[in-house]
Amino acid sequence: MKPVPILFAGFWALIFVTGVANPGYKHYRDHVSLLAADGSKLIWVTVLAILLTAAAQWVAAYTFWPVNRAVAVLLLVAGLALVFVAFFRVPCPERARFCPYVVDNTPAETVHNIGVITYAVVTMAAMITLGIVAITKGHHSLVGVPGIVASVVFALTFSGLLLFPEGLAQRTWIAVGQIWLVVAVYEAQSHRSRIQASRVGR
Repeated sequence: MKPVPILFAGFWALIFVTGVANPGYKHYRDHVSLLAADGSKLIWVTVLAILLTAAAQWVAAYTFWPVNRAVAVLLLVAGLALVFVAFFRVPCPERARFCPYVVDNTPAETVHNIGVITYAVVTMAAMITLGIVAITKGHHSLVGVPGIVASVVFALTFSGLLLFPEGLAQRTWIAVGQIWLVVAVYEAQSHRSRIQASRVGR
């Protein structure tokens, strides 16, 4: 099994654990970020979960570097954005066991929100870039037309226009982005293998 799906599986497993550890937290209703907010239990586990997703972006970027440099850079930025998301956490009332998502305009929350938006924007940009490349070159690829469709679903769920409540919408765009990346990495690895095989055959 490859590193990227393993890292993503770790993310979901850790998020499930922290969700169970925080009474009152509902995955379909609440943002993942609340599991890392002050007052929540097992904050470090949620931070680790987000860092696993950042690592997945960087592993994917390494795979894409010789195949599509622009996409590799976008994935590097996505991983860096998730690091900021992990370490700049949303605020909660002091000593609160659990709190709803509130906007207090703290510096940490501002950086956190910018990180989330940056991750979303560069991920959609990578989806669209690969989709256009596949379509214009006439490749039968899962990151071609399906990738463009995935970017639309990602955008609609991220904006809250496609699904509600917020927790379900967020988990949908997270899952769409992760599934797309797993498929994209698989195709990039296959492409690299074909290139290496053709060089050996010369």
